[in-house]
Amino acid sequence: MDRKYSDQLACQLFFKSQFLFILTLVSINVAVPSLYAQSEGTITAKQVRSAISGGVKYLLDEQNVKRGTWNDMAGYPGGVTALVTL
Repeated sequence: MDRKYSDQLACQLFFKSQFLFILTLVSINVAVPSLYAQSEGTITAKQVRSAISGGVKYLLDEQNVKRGTWNDMAGYPGGVTALVTL
């Protein structure tokens, strides 16, 4: 078999396998959330309010009461506090 032909064939197979991999990932990302949504039903306003209340409680529990900030990650002073206030 010619070396050039062999390289071209290998390249074609590589791109086909990449295409199939990406197609599989896209299919999973489309199918799984819709299956989950169907099995769980609709989300009620009460569930949303409860989730928000739980998140607010967690953030308040983690807040530094004296400074009014949250613990920063090394190298990013003020970054966590900025994200929390979004």
